Amino acid sequence: MIKKYTLLTLLACFLFSENNFSIEEQNNIAKTYLENSLYEEALGVYKNILDAKKNIFGESHIELISVFYNLSDLALLMNDIESSEEYLKKALNIQYNNFLKKQTNYIPTYNKIKNIYSVLNDSVKIKELDSLLSILNIINTDLIIHNMDSLTNYPSIIHFQKITLDSTNLVSKYSNNDKAIEFINNGLMYLDAKIYTEAIKNFNHGFEIEADILDKNYLVNLDFGDDALIVDEFQKTLMDISLYDSTITCDQLLLGILNMNLNGEFKTTTMYLNNYIEKKPNDIRAQIILGDLYFQNKEYIKSLAYYYRANLLNSKNIDSQLYSGISMFYLGEFSDAIEKFNLVYEIDKYNQQSRYYTGLSYLHLGDNRKAIQYLTETLLLNYSNDDVYYNLGLAYKNVGEKMQAVESFKQSLAFNYSNGYAHYELGKIYEEILKNDLALEEYQQAIKHIDNDSLNLKYGTLLYKNNFYKRAMSPLRQFIIKYPENDTILNYLGEIFIYEQRYPEAIDTYSRLIDKNPYYENYYKKIAESFYSLGNYIFARDYYIELLSFNDENKEILMRLGDIANKLYKFDESEYYLLQALECGAPTKELFFEIGIAYGGQKKYLQAMQTFQKAKEYDKNSPILYYQLGVIYKELFIYDLAINEFLQYLEYNKDDNIALFMLGECYQHLEQFDKAIQVFKTVSNKDLKNINALYQIGVSYLKLNQKNNAARYFKLVLKVNPDHSLSRFNLIDIYLTLNKTREAKKECDILFMLDRDLYNSSNFCTSL
Repeated sequence: MIKKYTLLTLLACFLFSENNFSIEEQNNIAKTYLENSLYEEALGVYKNILDAKKNIFGESHIELISVFYNLSDLALLMNDIESSEEYLKKALNIQYNNFLKKQTNYIPTYNKIKNIYSVLNDSVKIKELDSLLSILNIINTDLIIHNMDSLTNYPSIIHFQKITLDSTNLVSKYSNNDKAIEFINNGLMYLDAKIYTEAIKNFNHGFEIEADILDKNYLVNLDFGDDALIVDEFQKTLMDISLYDSTITCDQLLLGILNMNLNGEFKTTTMYLNNYIEKKPNDIRAQIILGDLYFQNKEYIKSLAYYYRANLLNSKNIDSQLYSGISMFYLGEFSDAIEKFNLVYEIDKYNQQSRYYTGLSYLHLGDNRKAIQYLTETLLLNYSNDDVYYNLGLAYKNVGEKMQAVESFKQSLAFNYSNGYAHYELGKIYEEILKNDLALEEYQQAIKHIDNDSLNLKYGTLLYKNNFYKRAMSPLRQFIIKYPENDTILNYLGEIFIYEQRYPEAIDTYSRLIDKNPYYENYYKKIAESFYSLGNYIFARDYYIELLSFNDENKEILMRLGDIANKLYKFDESEYYLLQALECGAPTKELFFEIGIAYGGQKKYLQAMQTFQKAKEYDKNSPILYYQLGVIYKELFIYDLAINEFLQYLEYNKDDNIALFMLGECYQHLEQFDKAIQVFKTVSNKDLKNINALYQIGVSYLKLNQKNNAARYFKLVLKVNPDHSLSRFNLIDIYLTLNKTREAKKECDILFMLDRDLYNSSNFCTSL
């Protein structure tokens, strides 16, 4: 609950709430020391509290009295009677001084009475009043501290005799502030007691008093407590009270404040406050509160209307004048805003916000020198935060003073390292002076905190130009989402996707570019290459054919089309494209190789042989050419040459089982069965389940008339694959030779189920 505080007290609480050790926290520390009889330590803490309060309130403020009491009590506990007495004297001096100062509140009233007597020409009474005013004016200008030598000397009380005029009621017992606060506190106590009607009456009485303390800030911060049920019932009573009590005039103001306190709907709050203004249009507090509400809701035109009314009621109200200017600033009316801020200076020449927004206004108007002047003055008034330094940096940058700009942006980041815009501006300066590493660091920090299209463009482009392709993808993608028609960035992304082997995205990017510019050859080439890299040869073929429409003698494209046709087993088509490529001149090993594949695929083995031999002229030790020539010689039944090529190939690729197997077949054709067995065993050792190698070993042993060895390998085949009919067919003849008729008959029975043709070709099986 908000109790009876002065404005200075509220200010002190605010200032100390941001320190590491607030006054309240220091008081708690001192109490802990006292509880543990650590008097010296407690004394030190209370002295720190005294110094802190003096810095805020001055040497003679009533806030110091309680500290002097604590110090005096501590001195007594420590048997230091003299110090205890001194602390109480200081407290009494402050009380006396404030007592005297309060009497100066009578000066305006006495001056008015004096004016009346001046009209009446009553010199006697005027003289009496002048005497009183003389004393009061001395008190008003001089700080009176009563020096005491002992406790027996108390300060005297100034007593004014009443003048002859009946003026006993000219000065009230309490000031308006005291009365208003008393009503508010009573209202809060009634609220705690759930006596809602009385609470409302007291709040109403307090609000109706013209008390400076009940300003806008006091009202919007009024705390109605944490008990939701009490607040809810209080609100319901407030909504009904106007129906049966016409003396309540501030119910709508109370409802508006309460709705704000409960974070209620904006529309409802403004409705209550507007209802109140209809009854009391001269209450400046409601006008300013409504202005603030619309300001916070960024409805600046409406906020200006209420601030304007407040200014009419009191042109010296700093809140309404200041926020009128700030509203104009946000509406882009910078010159008008500056005029308003000049009015604020007349009220408070040290107002920091007005200086700051004046600087911002000049910045937006392009008058950077004046912006620098006012923003610097803002800093000198100790209004140091990241935004002030950031905008000062912008102003320096705009006038070309990059060093000062860098210093300002860095200072902004010292206050708030999360200020992404400060990082961004630093990055731009570093990029301008070619410090790309520093620029990239700042852009990287900026992009963590802000989403800015220009930042995405600059950061992504700089990453791309420095070959950081993977990192460049994200910012450039974010930019292209907002600006899909930007050809330059689409090209950057296309190249990045291909470099990062993200071919589907590359295809999509270049397809978009083709839609924008269907006559640019490179786009088709990039798509074709992407499809080729994905192994999607059919689509790649279509785009390469499209490329021929730009240049039908492009040797590179013709070769690629021939290569694709070979991969798709369209060997005649491959021959067509490759021979066209050959006509374009400058033959290469790769071209002859692909032509050889095309011929081989069409079983044009002689042409294939001749072509591979031409390819070999460019590279006599090419393993792949050894292999292909070996295959062609084998197909041409030139087994000795095939063996020579395979052996040379295997020097480079000794583990290639396919080449080994073909080598074994060549040895078989030349009836070099021992060598064939050796080669097939090498294949089998590398792949224990290779039944073809096992079977050929068996066949080779059979050719060497080593029937037992042959039978052993045929059985190994059947262990891997019991349905291998050729092995069973060969085993029948072996068993018959070895007089194992029963075994041969078993094989016949199985063969009958596996392969009827082989079964019928066996005289033994058919004779059973």
